[in-house]
Amino acid sequence: MRLALLLLVAFVGVRCDWPGPQRLLKGHAGPVAAIAWSPDGTKLACGGRGSAKELRIWEVATSRELQAIREGYFRESAWSPDGSRISFIDNESAVQVLDVTSGARLHRFKGRSKDRLFSISWSPDGKSIATGSYGRHSPAIWKQRLVSEVAIRNSATGKKRLTITSQRDWGPVRFLGWSPDGRKLAGIYKGVGDFFYPVFRVLDTESGKEAYVLEGKREGGLDLAWSPDGSRLAGCIYPDSVRVWDAGSGKLLQVLKGKGARLTWSRDGKRLACGKQMWDAGSGKEIFSVPDHDYSHLSWSPDGDRVATSGQYESWLGTSGMIWVWEIPSGKIVFRIKRSKDWRYSHHMAWSPDGTRLATSGSSNMKIWSIPR
Repeated sequence: MRLALLLLVAFVGVRCDWPGPQRLLKGHAGPVAAIAWSPDGTKLACGGRGSAKELRIWEVATSRELQAIREGYFRESAWSPDGSRISFIDNESAVQVLDVTSGARLHRFKGRSKDRLFSISWSPDGKSIATGSYGRHSPAIWKQRLVSEVAIRNSATGKKRLTITSQRDWGPVRFLGWSPDGRKLAGIYKGVGDFFYPVFRVLDTESGKEAYVLEGKREGGLDLAWSPDGSRLAGCIYPDSVRVWDAGSGKLLQVLKGKGARLTWSRDGKRLACGKQMWDAGSGKEIFSVPDHDYSHLSWSPDGDRVATSGQYESWLGTSGMIWVWEIPSGKIVFRIKRSKDWRYSHHMAWSPDGTRLATSGSSNMKIWSIPR
């Protein structure tokens, strides 16, 4: 019987180098484009794309759906640090804050009347929510100009406590990230006009004053990430570099050669990854580079000792999805699986906060894999 099963598996083009998924989350109306674990790793928020714009929240241990927001969800969800609340931008460009357990809407707030919201971020202590917007603003119609705005609100009341507007037309605020101590807020402004390339801007969250600006006429920012201790700030710079600055002064400390759009610091701050490369954060020496293969997405584990890649696998049976997990720095593949059907769409992945599980998306299902060390 075992031999027959192995032959059947080989015939249909399924190969598992590790047991099947620990959990299967079924019911999404279409492909999942955004995956976010709650900070404690007990829940998973999954956002749909295309015509299936919806946000579903799952209890991972039981595969139970806790909440389903089928109307209004648009993009950009963010968990509160304690995992009790979740915020997202709805289709009317307003931020909604929900209680995850009851599903009750706690707050809904918008920017100025003609502004469009692009980013949201919770402070480390969960007491504040920052939003980034962009739109036309002026008391007089004939004097209207485009303004970028960062607003900081009290998360308990929803009331705005600080508004920071740009003095120049820097474009939409595409990203916001709080420093670990909550005293600074880093933002990426998309850039328009004379500032066509994205601009990095660091703000003081109490005074609203600008701490420093990191900008360039011939380069742009794709991502920003604070080191775990808050002493350094790293940025992915278009087209092919990663820069690390002193977070207190804005002084440039390192320039690393590499391409990518997403930054990840290891939990201890000793490693930094961008794209397919990882470096020693102290020396700047490259530790690992993902071997060239046909992958479309990758995700680095929180502790920086593994990286997952997903892509397509071609065989005589056709095209199927494939996931690889690589050990760092040895380059050994510790997990691999390929199969057909909805796995052609298994592009998006996210590691659990403790680095023991990997969530992957299919055409309409989510799978949770237990990844041993």
